[in-house]
Amino acid sequence: MNMESKLCIYFCSSLLPEVSHLLKELDYPDVSLKGYPANCTKGFLNADSILDIIGSNLDEFSKIIVFAGACRSSDDLRYEINSKIEVVWLEQCFEIFHNLPSIYHFIRKGNYLVTNGWLKHYKQHIREWGFTDSLAKSFFGESTKKLLLLDTGLPGDYNTALTSLADFMGLPYDILPVGNSYLRLFIESYILKWRAAEERSSLNGKIAKITSESADYAMLFSQLKKLIDLTDEGLIIEEIANLIDMLFIPQQISYKKYYKQKYGEQVFFKNSTNLSSINDDNSLLIEIEHNGQLTGSFKVSGIQFKQHRSRFNSIIHVISQIGGLSIANARKYSELEIAKQTIEMSQKRFRAVMEQAPSVIEMYDLKGVQISVNKAYEELWGFPASHTLNKFNILKSEEVRRSGLINYVLKAYAGESVKVPEYQFDSTGRTEGKGVGRKRWLSTQVYPLKDINNKVQTIIVAHEDITEQKEIALLLSERSRKFKQLSQSIGEMLSLEKVEEIYSFLTNSLNQQYPDAILLFVTIDEDNQEASLYNIQGISSKFIEKVIKLTGFNIFEKKYKLTPYHLSLFKSGELYHFTKGLAEFSGSEVNYNVARLLEKMVGINQIYTIGINKGQRLFAAVHMFNIGKNPINDNDYIELYVKLAAIVIEKKQAEISLRKSGEELNELNAQKDKFFSIISHDLKSPFSSILGFSEVLMEQIKDEDYEGIGEYTEIIRDSSRQAMDLLTNLLEWTSSESGRMKFNPGNFDLVILIKEIRMLLGVIASQKAISVNLDLPKKIAIHADKTMVSTVLRNLVSNAIKFTGKGGEITVSAEKKIDKVVVFVKDNGMGIDKARLEKLFTIGESESTQGTNHEKGTGLGLILCKEFIQKHGGEIWVESEQGVGSVFYFTIPYNVAEI
Repeated sequence: MNMESKLCIYFCSSLLPEVSHLLKELDYPDVSLKGYPANCTKGFLNADSILDIIGSNLDEFSKIIVFAGACRSSDDLRYEINSKIEVVWLEQCFEIFHNLPSIYHFIRKGNYLVTNGWLKHYKQHIREWGFTDSLAKSFFGESTKKLLLLDTGLPGDYNTALTSLADFMGLPYDILPVGNSYLRLFIESYILKWRAAEERSSLNGKIAKITSESADYAMLFSQLKKLIDLTDEGLIIEEIANLIDMLFIPQQISYKKYYKQKYGEQVFFKNSTNLSSINDDNSLLIEIEHNGQLTGSFKVSGIQFKQHRSRFNSIIHVISQIGGLSIANARKYSELEIAKQTIEMSQKRFRAVMEQAPSVIEMYDLKGVQISVNKAYEELWGFPASHTLNKFNILKSEEVRRSGLINYVLKAYAGESVKVPEYQFDSTGRTEGKGVGRKRWLSTQVYPLKDINNKVQTIIVAHEDITEQKEIALLLSERSRKFKQLSQSIGEMLSLEKVEEIYSFLTNSLNQQYPDAILLFVTIDEDNQEASLYNIQGISSKFIEKVIKLTGFNIFEKKYKLTPYHLSLFKSGELYHFTKGLAEFSGSEVNYNVARLLEKMVGINQIYTIGINKGQRLFAAVHMFNIGKNPINDNDYIELYVKLAAIVIEKKQAEISLRKSGEELNELNAQKDKFFSIISHDLKSPFSSILGFSEVLMEQIKDEDYEGIGEYTEIIRDSSRQAMDLLTNLLEWTSSESGRMKFNPGNFDLVILIKEIRMLLGVIASQKAISVNLDLPKKIAIHADKTMVSTVLRNLVSNAIKFTGKGGEITVSAEKKIDKVVVFVKDNGMGIDKARLEKLFTIGESESTQGTNHEKGTGLGLILCKEFIQKHGGEIWVESEQGVGSVFYFTIPYNVAEI
């Protein structure tokens, strides 16, 4: 290679520290390293920016290689910038430290990768990102699970920078030792490739010069002998192909490698486009051999000067032998290098296993002294390895003898590999070094390491801590019991009729499963963002009375205001732990000092809460005040229990809603049937009477026959009155049902209204010689809808007249109570049988009944009375005995200013 040749490689400043450190360890006087600023967010590199980076260095070096990340590639770099410049685009910047599949594997697992050199400038990277602290945590929290440092072994302390970066990103971090071996191979591959190219260029020149100056075979042998110094088989094949090209000037050169009894693919070093000019006479087969063993073959086609074939045969023999020797040496060198790398890799793997293996690994010498342990050893026993390393003797330990492990250790020293049955190792006392160990369940293997003569040199003791597995087995048994109970509980909840019954069952069931917790069940009004305490389990009623007295309010009657924060917790459906106690749980609803006092009084250790919701519907929440020593940690079970309960509640609410809809539908159908009944029958009947007797009157008057005219006019009058009553009730009822009749309460004197009703209906009553008596105080001021109350009174008095015989008596009375006014209309008429009493106020069930003078009703009057009284928040009912009479009562809530 020309010693004046120089190579310059460029890396961004984030990768520069590792590359610089590596080149200082290697002997490459012909290689220079330079850097350019790292800025992944700055934009693309293009031809102009690369030339600006290189600047005047272009003339100083024979070759310049610029390494850049693919994230900064640009379309204009598809073309060559300069014959001296090579731009290498990396798919991932970190592939120079570790293989690319692993890098992509780490990224797919949610890792954000950094190296030691990258960390040197981490503050600059943070500035380039442009994130605030909160925005960084939000951004990386959504896209990344962990910060992973690829530890390249670069000297220096990076813990501070790594911790600071992890805190800024809001991520946990981990460290993966990758070292610089992969980087070394990566850098050397480009340097050696450049050197080989320089050597080939130099060698080609020499061969060309020798060939052009002399055809002397001694010069040819001297040139070929240099191949023996090459250790790369590919370079040797290329050099032989170049030599063949110069010697025979062929149209085509191809080569097939022969290794381990197999031919490789055919490789063309020179390919002809005119195959018709190639034949057997101008072609040669050069088999490259060593010690009679084929290593490969060149096919040389379309050679010049085929008349000199006899001389070519001697040249071919020399090329075959020296080329074969060179290739054989290169293959041995390659095999040795592979073996060396395998040994180094094996050593690295062994060290990695020792350091990163989850199992505990201990090594002991022939005297029983502990000579090596891994990091898991410290985690298992809870003290530094320095406490026992080179101090602890496994053959003399009382703990090892007491556990029975000594018997298996002695077998290992005798050359036997053994697996120890699961056992409990008690190392709670002071160790032979210093520090106190732990009591653990272990699964152990003991096996010897032997030399080539099969003699034991050391023994390995490998432990797997199965304490957690033992505890999990117990936990799984408990979980199995709980999930069986869960299945039974859900079945019982499904059998309950009311949602409130489900609430009580759920609280009681959880209280039985968690007896060390006080259970508070609260219902939630999401529209008003309020919660109400529904049930408490796990605490005495006397203590609840103390709490009510201490807090100054009834905890069952108080509405607790919910913050958006609490609502979001409930709607998550997850069991949440309030780490700051009752003060955090209650927020502003309970005084801080009162909250702390209650915690001490009750002995609350932890507070948990979980919402009962299905989809977007939030039904209630369960609060668990744990007064036991052990925290509640079976979140999955509780969350599943509550989630299934929410499904049951939703189903039950749907059943209730469906049942209610059915009842409403029946009522609507009854209303429809009643309406058509009135139209088709009740309304038609009086008008038929009016029309019929009117025609009779007209005929008799026309014939001057006046007999019975008075009776006919009374019938026409009664039918008209009946139709009028019917139309009035019908219009009022349809207005009420359609919502057109507005509820318009005001203050008025009820006594005056009752007297007006008596006057209005007095004529009808006098026709039957019925007396309407009033039992009233001087004045009753009420706040109500006067029109509706008038309708109620008119219907009740009118009905009393209808069903009271001639000479009967009706009494209307009103009395003012503390919170309401009670009104009743009493008659001594026909009375109502028991079968009809229950149907009087129900649409579709009520029937019109003929009065004492065969008066007809609509069946709507009492239904209308009930609706109007209910609009006021009052009640209406009847007491009756057939043949004795009836008393109709109604109440109006008393809420009025003095008038």
